[in-house]
This record gives sequence, C-alpha cells and structure tokens, in this order.
Amino acid sequence: MVDLITYKVLDQPWSPSDSSAPEAMLTAQGQAGWKLIAVWQDHQRERTRWIFSSSEIAATLTHLTTAGSYLIASQPGFLVEVSVNTTASAGSLTLYDGIDATGAVMASIDISKGNPSSGNSTPWPFKTGLFAVLSAAADITILT
Repeated sequence: MVDLITYKVLDQPWSPSDSSAPEAMLTAQGQAGWKLIAVWQDHQRERTRWIFSSSEIAATLTHLTTAGSYLIASQPGFLVEVSVNTTASAGSLTLYDGIDATGAVMASIDISKGNPSSGNSTPWPFKTGLFAVLSAAADITILT
C-alpha cells in the first residue's frame, strides 16, 4: 500500500514592502503540522508559490534542455509546476503517469508557445511515476 502525500499550494502576489503576510502564513501552516518544502518564484506571473507537505519529503527540480525521453520520478508523487523557460520553434513536452512512454498521458504541452496556463494551482498526482518526452530542444523546468 502506498501512503498518500498531502500538499497545500498557496499562491501569493509579490509584496516586497510587507513581510507580515508570508510570516503569518508560515507560522499558521507550521502550527497546523505542515512543513514548507518548496518556494517557487514565478517571475512571469509576479507571484510566489509556497508548497507545504504533511510529510518529510523534499521537492525536486528537473531541468531539461535537449530532446529526449526522461524518467523524472519512479514512484508516486505530484507534478507541481512545469515552466517553459525558453521556447522551441516547434515541438511538445508530453508527460506520462508511468516509468516510460506507455503510461497514461497527463499532459501534452506545445513548447513553442511558452508557459502553460496556471489556472489550476493544485498539484497533479501521478500513481506510478513521471516520465517526460521532449520532442525538441527547449529550456524546461519541472517541479515535483
């Protein structure tokens, strides 16, 4: 049996002049038993994404720059963020729930268009692992 890992993702608009909001948030989450595992600064959207977990895991950043197939994670977890830092003239990034490209497709991202929409800030769970196929050279960061 696999233990599920619970995450909380909080987005906060940047407010460099007022540090009281992040301090209050960190105090409240810590008192509730949540641990800060990652802070993702999204410069394009001018926000900070705070990721908390109820377990003792750490977030992992994976940086892809060349076309190929990549095993990102070999066990269950969460896809937290995908950032297309530098686009390609054409191509895609396909993400699979699995340890190879035979797993269920989680997302197919056109990497010629830049960052995907951030409309949903909830991490996406994967049950088996996370596998990525990048069809062209581009600068991609994946947060799990």
